[in-house]
Amino acid sequence: MRWFFDSFNRSKTSFSVTSGRYTFLSNFSGFHYTDPLGERSYAREFILNVEGEQKNLSITFTPNPHLADAYAFINGIEIVSMPTNLYYTTAGDPGLHNVDKDVNSPLQKETALELMYRINVAANYIEPYNDSGMFRSWVNDVNYLTDTRPSVYQYNGTIQIQHNNHTRYAAPDVLYRTARTMGPNSTVNEEYNMTWEFPVHSTFTYFVRLHFCQFIPIILREGDLIFQIYTDLIVEKIRKKNIK
Repeated sequence: MRWFFDSFNRSKTSFSVTSGRYTFLSNFSGFHYTDPLGERSYAREFILNVEGEQKNLSITFTPNPHLADAYAFINGIEIVSMPTNLYYTTAGDPGLHNVDKDVNSPLQKETALELMYRINVAANYIEPYNDSGMFRSWVNDVNYLTDTRPSVYQYNGTIQIQHNNHTRYAAPDVLYRTARTMGPNSTVNEEYNMTWEFPVHSTFTYFVRLHFCQFIPIILREGDLIFQIYTDLIVEKIRKKNIK
């Protein structure tokens, strides 16, 4: 589900949005909220699993009953079907790795999700019509980079991307044709970490998905490229293999 909001007089907007047992927005005020990049027009995106024989998806906008003259508003609603296993884990899947507890946990389809950031690294904005069937937007990563010295831009326009049933809709092929690398100088690499920063609310749990496609010619064998991923103070060790 995507809900679109645009700029007009929102000084008295205060409302909640619910669907069944889920509350997506609570006492939401369009007057105080802006897009993370400061845009007055923005969208909020959520994932909700529709169970069994349920034929209708009801979305309820309720003005704040404690605020005089409060009202709700919405400019557009988009509902897109998606494969269940695009984010949720299926039978036999060990689940997502919880880096805080160092265990794997399934992401049950009873969990509702909200999009925070969807980033295309080292390349331009990807329009919804260029997505892999989900009509998603992928924004450029420049506004979130805090340390890239002296990162190298990599591009491969000829690589043939091969997908399986789990990755076919994960991201559009164009996303896997660009990358940022730290370069081959190990001395320089030890002096900094290539870093992106994303403002978030500390009381929530976040699902982070990283997309990799190996197209750098000098990486030929397992162990040729080894690096670590830091999430705040948590370290994930990644050993890169050839990805075909």
